[in-house]
Amino acid sequence: VGRGFWAACRALEKRLYFNDPLIEAPRFFKRGVFEKVGGYGAGLVSGEDWDLRDRIKKAGGNIGRAEELVYHHEGSVGLVASFRKKFYYSKRVGRYLKSNPKNTHDVFLFVFRPSYVRNIRYLFVDPVHFLGMIFLKTVEFSAGIAGLLYNRLHEDSSAY
Repeated sequence: VGRGFWAACRALEKRLYFNDPLIEAPRFFKRGVFEKVGGYGAGLVSGEDWDLRDRIKKAGGNIGRAEELVYHHEGSVGLVASFRKKFYYSKRVGRYLKSNPKNTHDVFLFVFRPSYVRNIRYLFVDPVHFLGMIFLKTVEFSAGIAGLLYNRLHEDSSAY
C-alpha cells in the first residue's frame, strides 16, 4: 500500500511474491519458540528474519501460514530512497552470510526472483507497472552490488 507510480510498481512486486517460500519469513511467533532459539540474531541488520526462520526450523519448529494478508504501508516510494535502503542492507549482509553460508543463493535472489518468471502474465495484465517494477529492481540490484563492494572494500581496508 502506498502512493505514486513506484508504490504501484512495488505493490505489483509483492503480488508476484504471494506464496513464494523464497522470500517469506515468519512475522509472528509463540514467545517460547522465539526465546528457545534466542530471538533475532545479535548484530544482524540484514537477513535477520530469514536467519530466525532457519533457526526455528533447525530447532524442529513449524512455520505456519496466516489466512489473512499482511499489508505493508510503503508510503511514497522513490528511486533514490529505494537505492539507499538496498545499499544500507546489502553493505550489512556479510554477518548474515557468515552465519548462514548456505543461504548465499537466497541473498543474490533478493532482487530478481524466479516468481517474476512464474508470473510473467502480469507483463500483459499491467505492462506499465511491470516494466516499472523491473526498472526499480534494477536500481535496487545496482544498490546491492554497490553495498557489497563497499562492504568488501571496508573489510579489506580495516584489515590493515
